[in-house]
Amino acid sequence: MSSTIPLITTSEFSCSACQKIFKKQSGLSRHLTIVKKYNIPRNNLDNLSETNNKNFKNILVYLIHCKLPNGFKKGGRQLVSLACTEHQFFDIFKGYIHHHSNKNIYKCIFRGTIGYQTLSEILNNPLWG
Repeated sequence: MSSTIPLITTSEFSCSACQKIFKKQSGLSRHLTIVKKYNIPRNNLDNLSETNNKNFKNILVYLIHCKLPNGFKKGGRQLVSLACTEHQFFDIFKGYIHHHSNKNIYKCIFRGTIGYQTLSEILNNPLWG
């Protein structure tokens, strides 16, 4: 007489950016639809010049490095905030915005090796990670 062991499968669906886990594919789809809307600029936002964006990226890299100590090895969540114009933020991070509040606070999430590579590409800084 053979005994059968019930096979328990758990399906989890996670967002590749924030790694939030959903029980159903529909939950992940709804989450991604909301995130997609955050990356659509308002109609009255103009693009800034490439020179302006390059200078802003350099300032951003400098400020981030100032906030993180030399030889920074600590893992886990790190928060870096910066006041800037909505134009500047959208020009640099459009496509990577993962949250927007009613107070015009935008959030981007970059995790792990892929996060380092993405920031390196966004900020045009190959030594980022």
